[in-house]
Amino acid sequence: MDACHLLLGRPWQFDMGVVHDGITNKYTLMFKGLKIVLVPAKDPKEVKPTKESSSLLSLARFEDALQDSEVVYILIGNEVDRDVDVPEAAIPIVKEYCDVFPDEMPEGLLPLRDIQHRIDLEPGVSLPNIPHYRIVPVSMRSCADRLKSYWRRDSSVKV
Repeated sequence: MDACHLLLGRPWQFDMGVVHDGITNKYTLMFKGLKIVLVPAKDPKEVKPTKESSSLLSLARFEDALQDSEVVYILIGNEVDRDVDVPEAAIPIVKEYCDVFPDEMPEGLLPLRDIQHRIDLEPGVSLPNIPHYRIVPVSMRSCADRLKSYWRRDSSVKV
């Protein structure tokens, strides 16, 4: 079993004077007058591969292993057809939104930073990119006035 430090969020750093060194990934703090340094766990020793690096067995070697041991685990691989049949009910929807679906799907998800910067709540309106507590009160009032004017345009939202 490996022992490790589990750090959840930052509440444990609050009020403790914790200093994080990002280069060495060490946390330094004072606890009851004692300086404590939390260091990352050491890398486990590399497992050296055995002389036989292949994990595939011939039938003869498998039968020999079956006779020599009481419990044997076997993994049999099957090829899976990657072509998916589209249900009949979904075909009209797919045809209607064919310009939305790409011809080739990406291997993974897009990075989150690209998605965050492409969300437009109101087309052509940019949100202030500074925290509310750092905005000058005059600017804060103008932002609030602009928001109220947008809300007034929408009759379903009452101000």
